[in-house]
Amino acid sequence: MTRFVLPGDAISLDPIQAASNQPLYIGSGLVHDEKDNLCLVTQMGVLIVDGPKNRMFVETCGGIYEPLAEDYVIGVVRGLKAGEFYRIDIGSDQEALLPVLAFDGATKRNRPMLENGSFIYAKVAQTREDMSPVLSCHMTFQSYAKDWVTNECVFGPLKGGFVTQVSAALCRMLMDLKQEQILSLIGKKIAYEVAIGMNGKIWINSESSENTIRLHLLFQRMKNKSPVECLDLVKNTI
Repeated sequence: MTRFVLPGDAISLDPIQAASNQPLYIGSGLVHDEKDNLCLVTQMGVLIVDGPKNRMFVETCGGIYEPLAEDYVIGVVRGLKAGEFYRIDIGSDQEALLPVLAFDGATKRNRPMLENGSFIYAKVAQTREDMSPVLSCHMTFQSYAKDWVTNECVFGPLKGGFVTQVSAALCRMLMDLKQEQILSLIGKKIAYEVAIGMNGKIWINSESSENTIRLHLLFQRMKNKSPVECLDLVKNTI
């Protein structure tokens, strides 16, 4: 569920909690009023109620990304910290930290060596107030995990390709299983690879630089469009 909200709006939690037996995570832009079992909005933006992950938050209209646990993100490597963490810029108000061994199959002697300025695809493993978010490149489900050396991992360094900046709302829509037909339709027309970050970044790679640029322009044109409009855009421009 999504809807535009303003500071001071009250969101009843009763219908949301009735739909799930799991604890509800209340994220940025909301303050929980336990007495009346509602949330008060503190920031203007779009209210996101993510049922499968039992969380709700306000996606602000500004350019600062608010990291949430389990979000997939695309970041830029900014260096090492104490030899144990990579410093990663994910567009939030603090740099994220990625442990150097947070890769499937990594050991102290055999692990990825990330270069400054390179791109990385990871998930947010931990967030705490007033602390840097922690990232991980481990797969949650071990049955899907591949050692980093195989180059078949979901997470890890992004080699080649191009990263385009779009809106977090577009990325969220493209990651929605109900809207995966958009990415599938693109794949029927152009052979490509894609990684989508909830921080408003999309990595694209194809067999030619011409097609990569075409895809970059396509995703840029999808901003502020509905899923139906995005489908029509793919059908009519590729």
